[in-house]
Amino acid sequence: MKQQESRGGIPWPAYLLLAAIAVLVVAVALRLHARQLEQEQAMRWSRIASDVDRILSGVNQHLGLLGTALEHPPPGSTALPPLQRHPAWGGWSADVRIEDQGRSVPLHLSGAGPAPPPAAREEIAAALQVAPLMLATRQDLPETTWIYYLSAQRFLLAVPWVDPLTYHYRDTLLQKPFYRQLEPRNNPTLAARWTEPYADEFGQGLMVTAARPVTWDGRFRGVVAIDLTLQQLNRLLGDVGPLVRGAYLIDGQQNILAERDQQAQKPPDNGPVPNIRDRLPEDLTPEQARQALAAGGLQHLGHYRLQVFPLKQAPWKLVVCQTDGAFWWLVLQRMRGELVILVLIALVILMLERNRRMQARLAVMEDRFRQTTELLPEIVYEADADGNVTFLNQVGLQRLGYLPEDLPRLNLRDLFVFQPPESNRPGNPTARMEMEYRVRTRDGEQFPALLRASPIREHGQIVGERGILIDISELRRYQQELETLATTDTLTGCYNRRMFMELAETEYKRCRRRRRKCSVLLLDLDHFKHINDSWGHTAGDEALRHFVRLLQGVLRDTDILGRIGGEEFAVLLPDASLEQAEEIAERIRERVESEPLPHGRVRIPVTVSIGVVELDGEGLDTALRMADRALYTAKEEGRNRVVSWM
Repeated sequence: MKQQESRGGIPWPAYLLLAAIAVLVVAVALRLHARQLEQEQAMRWSRIASDVDRILSGVNQHLGLLGTALEHPPPGSTALPPLQRHPAWGGWSADVRIEDQGRSVPLHLSGAGPAPPPAAREEIAAALQVAPLMLATRQDLPETTWIYYLSAQRFLLAVPWVDPLTYHYRDTLLQKPFYRQLEPRNNPTLAARWTEPYADEFGQGLMVTAARPVTWDGRFRGVVAIDLTLQQLNRLLGDVGPLVRGAYLIDGQQNILAERDQQAQKPPDNGPVPNIRDRLPEDLTPEQARQALAAGGLQHLGHYRLQVFPLKQAPWKLVVCQTDGAFWWLVLQRMRGELVILVLIALVILMLERNRRMQARLAVMEDRFRQTTELLPEIVYEADADGNVTFLNQVGLQRLGYLPEDLPRLNLRDLFVFQPPESNRPGNPTARMEMEYRVRTRDGEQFPALLRASPIREHGQIVGERGILIDISELRRYQQELETLATTDTLTGCYNRRMFMELAETEYKRCRRRRRKCSVLLLDLDHFKHINDSWGHTAGDEALRHFVRLLQGVLRDTDILGRIGGEEFAVLLPDASLEQAEEIAERIRERVESEPLPHGRVRIPVTVSIGVVELDGEGLDTALRMADRALYTAKEEGRNRVVSWM
């Protein structure tokens, strides 16, 4: 030991002390980062639970408002609309429409028998007075699928409208669980309830229903209900974070209402509803799972971490499952700083132990530099003050196409295509710099690279340069792709809604400054759903692309085209009056009608309805709404026509 100390080495107790300090630092940092990660995950998952609660709260509040309104309808009477009898299914229906923002919105009203009995007419009239509130609820809660009132008097009032020939009131509806469970004999407190998942009869897939009983004068009259599809609930679990084994939204019977599980196979829309017990790890016993789900909070079960968040607005829970390995891997990713410090401490110890004399330390550092540069995926070089390359790592030799024997004849001028100003050009740096250049390989290929260089100094004099070249070809390509994806509709190649609105707003303002006329077209493919249903979604995609090609063949270079919906497109026509816009719209309509879509051996007829409006001081959003009304009129008048909004 004395001999080691006499040579300038560090005593072994000092090594042990440094090692103990390093282990202590790592242990403390590990615990702190683990606690911080637990808090962040809990906050993230609690926020998701709060988002679900917010939606459920909105459903419950609107359900209460609808129930109260049905139990206490506003004074006055509403005349029943003309009834249409349907002998085929032994019932009746009525054409009910409500004015909403200048539009006539249809509602579904149907019932059993040839006509509603006298006792039901008063209840139907009261329900129709509440219909505007049902429509407002639909607009306030876009996540909902159906909003309806099912009466014990054997009639159904629903939003949105459904063709009574397709779907109508049936007595079997009164046997559904959501109705039977709310009858007074099964629900003495007349409380609102959420149902278990079930298959929607109208093909919307699996859904859950929030329902509330309606009473008049102490008598049970029916049920008002709001439906949510499980597919809509699934969207709420999109931000549970990385390395999560599974996240599940379950009801009181542990049925899975929504999930994010990469290992689970998605059930069919009308298939059986999976249970949380089918998703939890197989090595967890049913008793462990039951206790963890009942206890709530964070539970450690074997190699798994289970966190349960009860919801406030429904007897549901958010369950998140994560393996211990995934959790600690995330913790280690957060400890890069501490690990780097630990590595640096080890490097210092090794350098001091090997040799304290300057010459040996420089040799060790140079050797380590050479080894490190060979491990780096970037090009590393050194050059003298004249730009002659004195070192090029193996990655650089391979990427640039040179051999080690080429280095004595290689200069930085051979590598860089564009020479920057003299003060910043490679081969003559006066300070640390970071710039982008185009680099040339031996065979003439060029690629963009990020140069990070600094001068090499000896005794205060600059004797050369050391730099790293990072190939950013892929980065530039990804940036270009991201710019394209951010502005372009990937299916049709035209602008997406956001880019269209930006460009159209800018062009519209330009026209206003120059006092030029400007018009807007709103176009919608007719019977697009029929194309999808009859020939498949591939044909629907082909129809959209075919339609855009025809549009581009008619539009001017200055016109701005964008896809703003599924089969809905908008065009801004600068320097175009209403008459000119109508002429362009008619040419588009004729062009589309005259060129059917070729699909295999058939040619599918395609037509388009177009709404036209001239902008006259109003904003672009207002103009689009007016064009939408004109488009709606075109649809109502039989489609395949151009309608202008005056």
